[in-house]
Amino acid sequence: MFNNKISPNEMDRYGYYQIGDFKTYSVYQLMDYYQKNPHPYKKIEWIYNDHFFSRYDWTQEPKESLDELYKNRAKELREKYDYIVLYYSGGYDSANMLRAFLDNGIYPDEICVFYSRYDTISHQFHELKDITWKKLEEIEKLYPQIKIRKFDYADIICNWPKIIADLNLDIDPIYLFGPRLTVNRIALDVMYEYIDDWKQLLKENKTVCTLQGVDSVQPRHIYQGNKWVHNFFDVYVFGHMTPIRQMTNKLDRDTLEFFYWAPTETCAKIMIKQGHLARKFFINKTDNTIEKLYGMKDIIELNKKNPSEANIKVYNYEPFKRLIYPRIFEGGEQFYNKKNTSAFWGNRDQWYYNSKLPGSKEHQIMYQSLFDDERNHWKNWFADSNIDKGPIKIKSKDYII
Repeated sequence: MFNNKISPNEMDRYGYYQIGDFKTYSVYQLMDYYQKNPHPYKKIEWIYNDHFFSRYDWTQEPKESLDELYKNRAKELREKYDYIVLYYSGGYDSANMLRAFLDNGIYPDEICVFYSRYDTISHQFHELKDITWKKLEEIEKLYPQIKIRKFDYADIICNWPKIIADLNLDIDPIYLFGPRLTVNRIALDVMYEYIDDWKQLLKENKTVCTLQGVDSVQPRHIYQGNKWVHNFFDVYVFGHMTPIRQMTNKLDRDTLEFFYWAPTETCAKIMIKQGHLARKFFINKTDNTIEKLYGMKDIIELNKKNPSEANIKVYNYEPFKRLIYPRIFEGGEQFYNKKNTSAFWGNRDQWYYNSKLPGSKEHQIMYQSLFDDERNHWKNWFADSNIDKGPIKIKSKDYII
């Protein structure tokens, strides 16, 4: 069983929750612990490599260009791992990540795109059909040295109840999901057990990196009391993995790397550079008038509890994306821009929810359990106490830009 006492662990690099001396990788376990052990004077924290990122002066903009920093990140990954698998969706984050390799003569060993043969409805299905498969064809022609893998993970997703049962962790199964109950991320966390050539590499003691982007296109910046602040948020990390990887802490498996958010000097510089570009971009756009910033309703989300705080949301704001990802716009590359219709359900799993496929019934029962009377306290952790609006984002410490 997972030990909830505070102690250093390699898996902490992906973040963890803490109240006093209680530590967990699961937000649902955090909810239950807090209900049974209320700590009105103890802060609920999400710790994301605080000891590392606190070493840097975030008020000082790095001298390097973003393109230089992206290149340096690709280079340090290539030097660290024997085999790099770049997870690719064809979206902004993964496209920029790939360009950081290819444009600098650095090559991942493999580009992997995962999909479900049952999916005919999700945004992912349409993005793959309309854009990503075509991009992959071009990449394969230009870079024959890179393996292209199209992996159907439908069977893994349908098998999720057994996957969790076989872990024998003796905890509530919902603790092994991220805040949004995303099933496809469980599949990614165990995919190394299903791909024979990955298993062979690991058997030969090769280091295998599975590389993800983690939403760098929307740097997590907040305008707070006349200060620009960077935070790391739990839901964005756990939108790309589940607590399974952390709670099992296996050594003979792939290493998940975040291209932009890893605890390395290069990543720290990338995020600090993006932060300064964001601050200057919005100051120039609003003539440093905060009322004008708050008037940009399409990208500003005001904090209801603290009117002086505003979240900067730029996922679909192309002028800003062009600023931090200039390379991917040079050749007229096409991107899919539709948003999720739900803040709770991930778009990649739409084909599976409430279907007749194996495991879907159990997943629906788990979702319905969120509304049980004995779990009524969970609602306090969701936006406006509405579970379908998605979980409240728990942020890291502030980094002043």
